[in-house]
Amino acid sequence: MTAENQFLVPAPAGFAEGRRKLECLAPHLRALSTDGSSVLSDALFDGLEFPELTKLDLLPSCRLEGAAKIFEKFVHLKQLSFWASTQEQCETAFPLLAAAPFWDHLTHLEILLLLSASDLDLNPIGGWTELWLGRELSIEMMKLSGLEFPAVETLLKAHYPRLRYLSLAAALPEALLPAIASADMPALEILDVRFNMISGEGLKTFAQTAREHLPNLREVGVEMYTGERVDYNDWNGALVGGYDVQYTPEELERLYLDGTGISVMRETPVW
Repeated sequence: MTAENQFLVPAPAGFAEGRRKLECLAPHLRALSTDGSSVLSDALFDGLEFPELTKLDLLPSCRLEGAAKIFEKFVHLKQLSFWASTQEQCETAFPLLAAAPFWDHLTHLEILLLLSASDLDLNPIGGWTELWLGRELSIEMMKLSGLEFPAVETLLKAHYPRLRYLSLAAALPEALLPAIASADMPALEILDVRFNMISGEGLKTFAQTAREHLPNLREVGVEMYTGERVDYNDWNGALVGGYDVQYTPEELERLYLDGTGISVMRETPVW
């Protein structure tokens, strides 16, 4: 993607120059992004249309003051990344996204929450449930990080007829696997649950029962440790470090996935 079809939303001090640039780019703009100083405002977007805009990156601290009307212009949006570092950002963004015309038609979605432990319960936040409950979404690839398990349970109540790749992290409990196994994801091919609290027996049970609801699942991203540790020493014998030994993908397949038709993911799919 070239500079001619990308635009970084400026801070208010740059609105005059930004508006002139955006007027020129709007008819062919493909990607819109923000940074911590960006403000989505009518002063920039009023009167403009974006017939080719397909990608939107909303990074932490971006202010969404005029986003409701602006999102109405993004009718062809397919890829959305939303990053938040405070509960207040979530409280503002979730209702806006739930009402946006593009939400049900996204094909690629990334949500990364960098919240403090006291802010992680998203279910009471207005708009989170509305994003998922009872909705049929067009998402094909989805990455979610920083969610607590109750929030994950809520998003699994949506219908995902086209979802092929799902990544969920991190430190989620083993109850994650049975919750996914009963979700409506008939097209799911690759499930990435690395960095969560998954046991070998939990993985084995999931793999043996997943086919009922996930008939196309073929790869699971997972990492487990053998319990062994390898130390390494300096030239004089002093201990300088070490690492915990992981099972190889081949070992995990032999121990927990044998006969299920599911293998261990070797490479992360291209986003």
